[in-house]
Amino acid sequence: MNNLAVSRFLVGVFGFSLLLIGLVYIVQPLLALRFTGDFQLDSSALTDVRATYGGIQLGLGLYLLLVLRAGVSLENEMLLLCLAFAAVGATRLVGYLVGDEVASLHLYAAIAELIFACVAAVIHNRFDHPE
Repeated sequence: MNNLAVSRFLVGVFGFSLLLIGLVYIVQPLLALRFTGDFQLDSSALTDVRATYGGIQLGLGLYLLLVLRAGVSLENEMLLLCLAFAAVGATRLVGYLVGDEVASLHLYAAIAELIFACVAAVIHNRFDHPE
């Protein structure tokens, strides 16, 4: 598979996944948060969860799917995925390392996010240096 085919596949998978995850955080934030621990959130905190987790992921997912539909090269989108997953994975890993009783799910999620960031970085670099 060439760079564009792999990029289109990854952008489609991540775009669709982010769209679905964002919708879950908007419609059922407590259900989505249940996987990472127990929370007692008031209405203001739930609004923030919906906006931060739901809105950002929904917007990013929609953007990726719209760009995928446009049929462009996806080089910039691979860089976006690389930076987004690296930032989320790194901050999650820091939280896991400095927190007292952080669920092991965060460690596994951080590892997966950092792997996704590396894959996106490799594909992004291949646009500059085709085989």
